[in-house]
Amino acid sequence: MVLADAELRELKIHHPVMRVDDAINVALAARLDYQNGRDQLADSERKVKLAADALRPGLDFVANGSLASPDRSRGFPLPEAARYNWDASLKLDLPLERKRERNSYRSALIAQARAKRTLEKSRDDIELEVRDSWRALEQAKRSYEISEVGVELAQRRVEEQELLAELGRAKALDQIDAQNSLVSSKDQRTQALVAHTIARLQFWDNMGILYIKDNGRWEELE
Repeated sequence: MVLADAELRELKIHHPVMRVDDAINVALAARLDYQNGRDQLADSERKVKLAADALRPGLDFVANGSLASPDRSRGFPLPEAARYNWDASLKLDLPLERKRERNSYRSALIAQARAKRTLEKSRDDIELEVRDSWRALEQAKRSYEISEVGVELAQRRVEEQELLAELGRAKALDQIDAQNSLVSSKDQRTQALVAHTIARLQFWDNMGILYIKDNGRWEELE
């Protein structure tokens, strides 16, 4: 197994400049699971309105009309009022027996309340996820900055030992320790860089804006 350094060299700190409240608003607009919950609540509200309409009294106006066929033996006579028949009536539907409709209305109200609670819980979960990932990303950024300082200090120590070696005053053990400290500091910086990249991708994912290309790579947001 041979590790490829190319991918690691391409990693850089891309820290988003965004307030957590703005990130939450983006998540609520972009997360498909939250949008599905909103659609389900809207659908349940429509069903409640339909069920409520079914409980109301109904008044229908009914009209019928007919035209008798003319006597063709007399050619084409002019229209005669006697050939026209029509009637009209009103149909009143009083809500006297509405057990089935009441049960449907009650079920619609229960479904609406359930959809509302589910949406509220989804919103709370999304806010919590975004806040947690935002804090984790900020902590990863600080860890990387600390590791950068550690590399700089370790590099200065190596340079100091090199100067002492030129003056003939360096100790072999101190030189080895300085080199080991520099390697260790660079390793910690690399780990901090990878941790920040993972935290950033998790932040995008919790916001619902992490897009994966066909080649399996993610699309970096500027």
